[in-house]
Amino acid sequence: MRLTDSAIIKQGERELFDNILAELDWEVVDAVIKEKHGLEVEEDVSFRAGDLVVADGQVAYKLEFEVKLNLSILIDREGNYLSLKASTSKHTDTQESPDSEAEPRQQEDIGSEKGEGS
Repeated sequence: MRLTDSAIIKQGERELFDNILAELDWEVVDAVIKEKHGLEVEEDVSFRAGDLVVADGQVAYKLEFEVKLNLSILIDREGNYLSLKASTSKHTDTQESPDSEAEPRQQEDIGSEKGEGS
């Protein structure tokens, strides 16, 4: 037995999440992301979905976002992990502590080791 139109409920939910997003303090969100993950989020963020959930015995709002992330993994010639860099913009990089402080080689150095140098 239906008591109301589901489209009305969905429209009300969309409006609720639109209002929450409009008032979201992005400076605080950025600070939390930087503290928890060491990343700075800029303009590559889009809202994906919202939901009502129960957290710690109370009603909460789950907001899901999609964030573009650039990922660079450094491995040695034997396939061993050296480091990982992740960034959300071209200007800001964060790096996990590498197992070894390896500097990337110049392209000409790689070619010369194969006997293809100048």
